[in-house]
Amino acid sequence: MANRLPTLDKIGEIVIATTRPETMLGDVAVAVHPDDERYKHLIGTRILLPITDEEIPIIADEYVDINYGTGAVKITPAHGPNDFEMAERHNLPLKQIISQKGTMINVPEQFLGLTPTEARTRVLAAPRVASNYAAERQTMSMLSDTATNAAASSSPSSKSNGSSRCSHWHNQPLKRLKGKRLPFIQPLNAKSSSLISSS
Repeated sequence: MANRLPTLDKIGEIVIATTRPETMLGDVAVAVHPDDERYKHLIGTRILLPITDEEIPIIADEYVDINYGTGAVKITPAHGPNDFEMAERHNLPLKQIISQKGTMINVPEQFLGLTPTEARTRVLAAPRVASNYAAERQTMSMLSDTATNAAASSSPSSKSNGSSRCSHWHNQPLKRLKGKRLPFIQPLNAKSSSLISSS
């Protein structure tokens, strides 16, 4: 799903793509690479999130891959390790929207108590989201086709980039452990707890 959102000061717009629309309810910022010419003029501006009507900033962070997707990354720090790290760097708030029981919390009333899958269906059906989604569907389809063609290539550069990404993911837990920032995540239910206790 992709959403094209204008900045509040009307100087431009930004396209945000996600495979988990329900997490839009917990977004606290949108990140772009500081050297991305498409978005440089938008850094420091704000957008209005559909559904929640919350203002969130557009920030610059070197973690963002200019060539991946639209080059704009929505940040949901309570539900993603990389988002969490960016939130720490930029002093962004943490907003938990999925409970340990797997239901939606801290969200508008029409989403409270739903599972993420149920919430996703409702988010996609919301008028402001649905209209944006329809407008961007063709664009994202073209991006997907390009990505598929690139993945099918066996050029050394493609393999090198993949290796680089894996290396980055592999090193993240080590960095956190050394920095004493490795959070303990409690099991989602009693069954998980018993499995961990018996292991």
